[in-house]
Amino acid sequence: MANTLTADLFLSVDGWAGSDGLPGYFGYFGPELEDWITNETAAPQLIVMGRRTYQLLASLPAEAR
Repeated sequence: MANTLTADLFLSVDGWAGSDGLPGYFGYFGPELEDWITNETAAPQLIVMGRRTYQLLASLPAEAR
């Protein structure tokens, strides 16, 4: 059985993904994006992360995960 790996990258054209006072999703959050996020996160997921991220998240108490 083959698995599919989907990488979802949400960043600006110039690669800068942050700014003081800029709302989440660069201000483009709306009903279509909300529906897409809801549908994508409702499906079972296998998350791939690096060692440092895994260690950081694994160190959180169970109730915080």
